[in-house]
Amino acid sequence: MRKRRKMNHSTGKNALKRQKAEAYIQMKIAQLNAGEALPPIRQMIAESGIGRNVLENCIARLAALKILETRDRSGIYLSDCSGEQDERIIDVIACSEIGYMSADPNTYARELVNMLLRQSAPNGYASRLLRVSYYAPLEEYRELIRRYKIRNAMLIMPHCCEIGRIFEAENVKHIVVLPRYYPSQGPAVIDAPGMVTRMMQYLYEHGHRRISLMHTVDLGFLSLTDLLRREEYYRFMSERNLRVLPDWVVHYSTDEKVLFPRLDAMFGSSEPPTALVTFDWILKYVYDYCKQKSIAVGRDFSIIAASGQEPAGFVPVPAAVMNSVRDTVELAWKLFLESGTTGNGSIDYVDLRTFEGESVARLPAGTGKRASGLPARC
Repeated sequence: MRKRRKMNHSTGKNALKRQKAEAYIQMKIAQLNAGEALPPIRQMIAESGIGRNVLENCIARLAALKILETRDRSGIYLSDCSGEQDERIIDVIACSEIGYMSADPNTYARELVNMLLRQSAPNGYASRLLRVSYYAPLEEYRELIRRYKIRNAMLIMPHCCEIGRIFEAENVKHIVVLPRYYPSQGPAVIDAPGMVTRMMQYLYEHGHRRISLMHTVDLGFLSLTDLLRREEYYRFMSERNLRVLPDWVVHYSTDEKVLFPRLDAMFGSSEPPTALVTFDWILKYVYDYCKQKSIAVGRDFSIIAASGQEPAGFVPVPAAVMNSVRDTVELAWKLFLESGTTGNGSIDYVDLRTFEGESVARLPAGTGKRASGLPARC
């Protein structure tokens, strides 16, 4: 019995190592164009902390699928995938990409893509990861289909419905995952509606009335999802006859030189807000600002974030409304496998969950006053 338990434990550890190697190699592939080389194996071992044998076995599997090409005394290259089509290969395509695949590996988008890739083998598929820039002409998607002989695809965060229509016209079985628009047909996994409303309701129930928003609407970029989230904020405030000062609605940035002056203006307004609604991938910068200004999160100022998983690595732990990455991936695979070859299927979303955290102070009901003596202007 002991021996069997040890073997099972060892098997589990090996599976985790393979998954880690697969995710790492797929991440490196995502940064390449066809014909470009992976870093030297020694560099990848040092970067990833994964053993040589595990990495080489992963590379060998991808080479067998003609995703990678090994060349003697030269290196390991991303193949042009011009071989025969394979009905058991699924292409996970990062659509309308503007840096979200090059960002922190713990961001929602990166976690989503990596988890979709890891779930391909359990669902009977080998996977490839492709990227298409937001600035690329739509015709590039059609060229990808023909160049890689794509028969199955998961389209991640496309910004317009024409992208899905191209795959439909080319008879590619596909699913749209978290589109930045509302799809007219499935299969599709969309963002759960009411995320911002739910965060604001949580703050409202904790006595907050002066609520600010860090929004993600970028001028010149199509994203109905981001527009609707900002609209939710204004609707919530107006329906409760709550004022919104101009400086309370802050455009996000991951550059402290840009973001911090905006937060200075927010806290320096005639009536500073007591709470902020934001997103997990911006939390680090907001927490850094509060630390620099000696603002005690959860006491002087409250923060709640939209997140794909329980927030970690912050003190105090942020309150969050979670649109689970894991649940999104499971739903995407379920809808994809259930859809017919015509691509017809359901449009669905995962249920939101609230994570309490420690970053929201409870204020005297309806006063909107801080729980401590934070000065009006920070």
